[in-house]
Amino acid sequence: MTSRVQLGATAAPLPRAAWFAIFGVNSMALNQALTHSMLDRVGIMRGFSQEQVNALLVVCGLVNLLPAALAGLLQKRLNPARVALVAAPLQAILAVTITQSTSYIGYALAASVYATVLIFMHTFLFGLIARLDPSGRSLASTPAMMMTGSAIGPALAGAVAMRAGFGGLTMLAAVVGIAATLFFSLVARRAGAAAALPTI
Repeated sequence: MTSRVQLGATAAPLPRAAWFAIFGVNSMALNQALTHSMLDRVGIMRGFSQEQVNALLVVCGLVNLLPAALAGLLQKRLNPARVALVAAPLQAILAVTITQSTSYIGYALAASVYATVLIFMHTFLFGLIARLDPSGRSLASTPAMMMTGSAIGPALAGAVAMRAGFGGLTMLAAVVGIAATLFFSLVARRAGAAAALPTI
């Protein structure tokens, strides 16, 4: 009898809120790949030296060691839906700064924390997805969510940059960021996450 109940739960359609969360994660993963794949080229084309760009990449690797640990400390205190609603537009703003900044300081500051936003958000949003879909199917697909954006992003970024320059890449990052924010706002509305979970 228990196996039949479990089978029925597994076969049930995914909640809409879970689908919106999946689309939001896909959008942020796409934005991450769009901008990060062009980080080196943007720096060189803006007139920064290869040594400056290489030093920035080292800093990015060091900074990215921190957000997962920080998220682990804060996961019981912050509302995951609100974290996502802040992370998505913040990621888009950083992407615009990276692609449009003409000063090395602005470019480097934005780039050094760019990946941090997505890494920090993971802990919160995947926990929320687990609550929205107790069957576990959504969580099982999280590698596919990340790889979808990683696979499409570099090719799409290169094609857009060749045809529309960095301005086109900026517009694309902004549009994807808006889409991610919209998906997460629908998650909060559908799941009632903002009311049911601890606030920031």
